[in-house]
Parts: sequence; C-alpha cells; structure tokens
Amino acid sequence: MAVAKDKGSEPGKGEAPGPIKGEGKGQQMIRNPDADPIGEHWPRQSLFVGQNYSVEWNGGGGSFAAHQQTVNEADVDVAMGRNPIESFATVLTGEIPGLSGEVRRQTEQLLTAFGLGVYAETSQPNGDVALETAVHRESFESLQGGTFTDKRKGSDGVVSDQSFAAPNFYQSRDISLMITNTHRSTRHGEDGIHNADGLLHCRITETAYDVYNSGPLIHPPTIPNHGGVPPECFSIVHEVASLFWLLELPAILQSENIDLIVRFTRGESSEHLLEQISNDPLIKAIQDILNSCLRSPVAINVWSQAWVPLFADCTYELANLSLDDFEFMDLDYEIKEDVWNTVRAGAYDLSWTPVRQVLPLFAKAGSVLSRQVNAYQLNEKNEAPLGMEELAIQLEAYDVLSTVLDVNDAVASIGHVDLMHCGLVRLKRLLIVDAFGNHIEFDPEQKLPQVAMSLESSDDSEFAILRPRSVEPMRVLLTLVDGADETAQPGRAGYDISPVSAFLLPDHIEWAMEVFSSDGVAAGQLRVAQRDIRLGGFQTGRLLWDPAPGIETELGGSPDLGNAHANGMLSELINISLQDEVRLQEAKRAHPEAPLNWPEGVLSSLMRAIDTTLWSTDPLGKSPEDLPTLYSGRPLAVVRAELSVEVNPDDPERDIEGSIVEVKLGDMERLVDGLLGYYLDNDYTKFYSVLTDHVLNDPETNLNHAYLRTDSTVDVRIGQRRQLTLVMDPQSDVHVTTGILPQKEIGLMREHKQQQLAQIAPTYRAGPMLVDPTTVRMPVPDLILPTEWTWLTKKDSSEWGEDPIVPEDGKPHLPSGRIAAWNGWLKLQKKDD
Repeated sequence: MAVAKDKGSEPGKGEAPGPIKGEGKGQQMIRNPDADPIGEHWPRQSLFVGQNYSVEWNGGGGSFAAHQQTVNEADVDVAMGRNPIESFATVLTGEIPGLSGEVRRQTEQLLTAFGLGVYAETSQPNGDVALETAVHRESFESLQGGTFTDKRKGSDGVVSDQSFAAPNFYQSRDISLMITNTHRSTRHGEDGIHNADGLLHCRITETAYDVYNSGPLIHPPTIPNHGGVPPECFSIVHEVASLFWLLELPAILQSENIDLIVRFTRGESSEHLLEQISNDPLIKAIQDILNSCLRSPVAINVWSQAWVPLFADCTYELANLSLDDFEFMDLDYEIKEDVWNTVRAGAYDLSWTPVRQVLPLFAKAGSVLSRQVNAYQLNEKNEAPLGMEELAIQLEAYDVLSTVLDVNDAVASIGHVDLMHCGLVRLKRLLIVDAFGNHIEFDPEQKLPQVAMSLESSDDSEFAILRPRSVEPMRVLLTLVDGADETAQPGRAGYDISPVSAFLLPDHIEWAMEVFSSDGVAAGQLRVAQRDIRLGGFQTGRLLWDPAPGIETELGGSPDLGNAHANGMLSELINISLQDEVRLQEAKRAHPEAPLNWPEGVLSSLMRAIDTTLWSTDPLGKSPEDLPTLYSGRPLAVVRAELSVEVNPDDPERDIEGSIVEVKLGDMERLVDGLLGYYLDNDYTKFYSVLTDHVLNDPETNLNHAYLRTDSTVDVRIGQRRQLTLVMDPQSDVHVTTGILPQKEIGLMREHKQQQLAQIAPTYRAGPMLVDPTTVRMPVPDLILPTEWTWLTKKDSSEWGEDPIVPEDGKPHLPSGRIAAWNGWLKLQKKDD
C-alpha cells in the first residue's frame, strides 16, 4: 500500500489558497511481480472504475478540497547543471536528509555516474577521471559534421570505398533546471502501489456490494433498474449513489470528519487515525465500506483543484568574464583562485544583465536515471548494491520538473560578438505556473539553488560558472595523414595509406634506439658512441648510426629509411649530439673526477623521458596481444598528423578570423594514454614531451636537456593546419583536450600496426664470441611465445649469414669444425605459423 509523504503546511489565514498537493509522486512503490493471483476467477471482462466526489461546480461542491494541504513554497528545491542527469542527481542528493560536505559530494557523484553510465568505471583506476570526462562530455550537444570516404574490406573480402561520418561539431548545452517538491497532480503510472504485493485490487461482481446492505446505519437509496444501464454496471451505479448518500449526511460534513475521510482515502494508516475513526460508528462504517469494496487508493479520490505546472517564468542575471580570468587545467578551464576571491568579495567589477524567459516544464526527468540504475543492477557482471531495484522504481516516478535556461540565446541577445564566451549566472526569480492560473514561487534569496558539477565553483556558491565555450558550433581535428608525404598539405591516411613514418624500439642495455620502417623492417639503430658505466642511469656524448645487420652502407653514413620525417628526426638527434660532445669535453676538463656532473646527452634524455612517461600512463605495459618486441621493450610509432580547429558559424557576420584555441595533446592524468611527445611543424630540434615541468625538474628525474620541452599545448588559429610528428604507443589512443570541446581519442587502425608490429625483430649486439661455425649453440631464454632466435654475422667482406641458434642443453658437445671468434647479433623474431 502506498505511503504518502507528509510535507508542507496549511496556508496562512487571509492568504489566497495555493495549489493543492498532488498525491502519489514520491510515494514508496513496489514492482508488480509476474503472477496470477486470481486463479479460477480470471475474468472474461474487466471494468476499471474510479470516482471523484464533491467536485467544485457552479458554486457547489469542493468541500473536501479545503481540508487538503497546499504546496509549501519553502519545500521547493532547484538545481542547475549543463545536462539533465547531473542536475537531477544534484537535486536528488539535496533531498537526502543528513548529507553534507564530502559525503554529500560523493553521493552526488555516485548518482551522476549512474545516470551517465560510468558507475562501473568509477571503481577502476582513474575512476574520478572517467566521471569528470563524462560530465564534461555531456555538457555539449553535437551537430553532424558531414561525411568522408575511405576504403574498407567487406565481409566478402573485397576492398571498396565506403562512406563514414566525419567528426561532429559541438556546441555548449543550455543550463538544465530541475525543480522538486512541487507536488504536481499525478499522471498515469505515477500513483504507487495498490497492495502489499504491488497488485491492483480487483472485485468479483457477485460479491462486490454485499456490505452496503449489511450495516444498520446504512440506508442507501433505491435506484430503479431500467435498460439504460448494462447489468454489469448496475452495481456500480448503486455504489455511487450509496456513497453519495453517505457522504452527504450532516454528521459527515462536519469539518473534523471530512478531514478523517480525506486522510484515510489518501492512504494514511497511523494508529492515531484508526483510533479516531473507531470512535465514530458512522465514520467506521464508511471505512468498512471502503476497505471491503474500494480499498485501492486510485478507486476513489475526493476532489481537489488539479495542480498541473505547465511553464516557468524565470528571471536570471548574466555577467561576462574575460578568458584571461580562467586557467586551462587537465580537462577544462577553471576560474583563477585570485579572480574568484575577488568576485566573492564583491571587488570584481561585474556588470549583471537581467534575462527573463518563459520556459515549458517537463515531468519525466527521473525516468532516464531510473533506466540507468535498473540496467546496472540487471547486468550480472556488476556487483550491484542492495536496494538498487527499489531505487530505480522510486526514480521512475520522482516528484521533479525540468526545464532549460536558454543561456546561449541570452548571450547573443546581450550583444556578445566574440567567438568565445565565459561568465557567471545567478537565479533571481522562478515562478511556476499551471494550466489553471495557480502558481508557486521559488525565491533564491531565501533558499539558494544547488549547482551541479559542470557549473559549480570551488566553494559551491550560488553562482553557476559558465566556463569558456564557443558560441558557434566548433570541432577540433587531429587528422592522421600520409606518413611518407613531404608536402605542405599531406593527404589523409586511410585503409591503404599509413600515417606511420617509422617504428622505434628503445634499448636501455645498449643505450640505443632501434629503428624500423613503417612496414616493421629493421633499418638500423642510433646509439651512444662511447658508453661510460660510471654515469649509471644516463649517458652522454655523440651518437652513431649503425645500419641494421645485413644492410650495406657507407661508414658514417646518415640514417636513410626512405622517409623524410624519420630521417629528419634521427639526423637532428645526431646533430644535437655533436653539441653534447663539445659540452661533455668542457665538463670533463672542469670536473675530471666527477662524472655525475657531466651533462646528459640528447638520446639518453629522450629515452628517459619516454620511460618516465610510460611509467605514468601505462606502468604495466598492457598490450592486447603478445609480440616478440615486448620481451625487450615497448615498440613506439612515429606518426604524422595535422591539427586544426574548424567553426561552422550560425551567424555568417561573426568575425572568427584570428581566434586562437589552445589544444592539449596527451593526458598524463590517465593510466592509458599513448602520446609520449611530438614535434611541431616539422621542426625536429625540439621534442615537446607530455611531461610537466615539475616532473622534468624533479631531482630524481632531472631531465633538463634543451631538446626537451614541456609545453603539451598547441595554439591553433581557426582555419590553420599545424603539422605534427607524434611519438606514441601504437597500442594506445592519443587524447586531444581543448576544454571548450569534448575530449576526443585518436588511435591507429589495425591495418597500420598489427602486421607491422609482428614483423619487428629486435637484434642485440654480442661478441666477440667463440662459435662452432656449423652449429651455433648458446643459452637463450625459453619464451612462452612461438619465437625463434637466430645469429646474424658478417662472414666475410661481402656475405652476411643468419643461422638458427640451438638452445644450450647443459651437456658437453665437441665442435664439428674449427671454432671461430665472431662479432654478431642475436635476433629475436616471431616463428612463422
């Protein structure tokens, strides 16, 4: 049986009557089980009957309405957010008694995570990042960005051109407003349960009305039986007449008796009420009738004026801030602390513009969150907390109204002409009006509105912060381009065009960087010319390029992979190493016995920066498949891309030229982000690491080579295309963050990495070694992977040899020929299937 929520108070004397509370919203509900409790009485027909008694009409009736509670305006709560889910989660959290501070914040985040479908991720590492990203993403609405064509292999194995959706444009959502405790009149499906099992009370025709003739105090009128009333309905007409006769008795019309009946028909069952009813035989007789015949709470309703809110007359104020008042953080812009302190102290020169809007109201906001909660608890993979099924049911019919403040239109109406806008919003007045002219008012001066995560300030004030956003639809594009294209406008990469210029494999044992072509074929390695074990964790001095075993080149030749971008990167490292060698010789003369004071070399700095980044973003080295390269290190990809920002203006007169957007590449806050750094506009003298200044300057890290830069943001003018050479983990995505747009992820297609990574075969210089020329036998690791070890060596001035290695079995073996001392390479590769 439904339990009504007792909220509000009687209107004061002399005041105009307020809207009457609707019943059912917020009541405890129980899901209707799949059952057939009727058994043999399964009906051949069903007739659903309800009655409204004492309807106010032509100056009469309405006697029961005067004894019902009106909506208490002080109970109304309001929340603001950038999307309905977080606004609803915020207002719902405010309804839970006893929550404050950190507990309230965590509860709000929990409900928001459910609504946005990321609750399961919040229990994983970086769960807070997942929630913040989802909230930020849902604060935008998308617009279609067109299509593009690329090749794909179909299910029949045929490669053909196909059309794909281009990246969407995005625009900031308007502010979602949630209003609760308005006690509106209920609609179908919102009335609550009918009995303890959640089933509707049904009556069998033959026994429905015996009670009317059983009581000595009841003398119902006689109704003539004529053919105008069907036999199945005659008893119902008799019931209406009998009930009308009862309720019109002078004793019943007394104020205190009307109040008892109203409370009973509303579902109240307190001991005090039952005792009062028992003391009056006539009221007790009515209770018996209702218990026997009409106990379903929707079978009879004493009339009251309907309260059906239709629209909100809303007044709010808007104040502009400067983009300089905000700071670009990990995911979004945040107002600077000193600026916010000035605003809160009233010392900031704010110009508030009043905006009045009449907005339609909607009453189904709880259903979205209810579906998310229900879907989570029905998923067997989730360990759903107890009570989630009941929570889903409650949310479905929660007493909440929603509307949208058209802030984007308001910004345009006050004459804002810049592409970017940021500012503050505060609610000044909210009048909720219904279809019959009734209204209630929410006064922000008396009760502050609650502000959801996307709009909240650091001190959770009444201000909603409008962080910097574009007033026109905008998108950021990180487009992968042809890795071999040297032109100023390279073509787009696709199914048969790879964006990879080369693959790299850092080797900390030899302090070298193995280099492979975009197909995974070994090209050579860049190594420190003279390693010094006294330096410990770093190396210095000039670098040498060694071609891969089996490749003949001139002694001291430059790297030549057949790719200008890979060659440019490697050649510049060699050039910078010559400057390192000069500094090294100067340091040796100044500190001959203190090698730890010698400057670190460029390759050593680059390799340590890469390792430090990987340890932060992917410490366990997760990979979707096993590769031989993972035995010795982490293969990296040198990838070509273009970065641009495009605007699709609704206002053709708006001046967007010269507007600059700050774009951050990579995300150090995530455990899995593929970007390690990048080169900008084909300048390979500076490597922009995603590491922050405090990481590079940490005494334990001490990465201070001039080659490394820590600015992970790129300034992009609208319409400009900036060329990038990314150094990234090919198995992970690169995150692109602007704050003013949703964060996006870009990764390599399987066609550009799967076979290529499997092709990579690392080599390890060894020697001189005494080797039986007929059988190369040596101890090698016994790997789980199906791999094979081979021995590469140059047998004479013109011939290279590659021999299989026979694993050492620990037994003595006599060589079958003359033992030779060879320099060579151990090669590890995947065994052919």
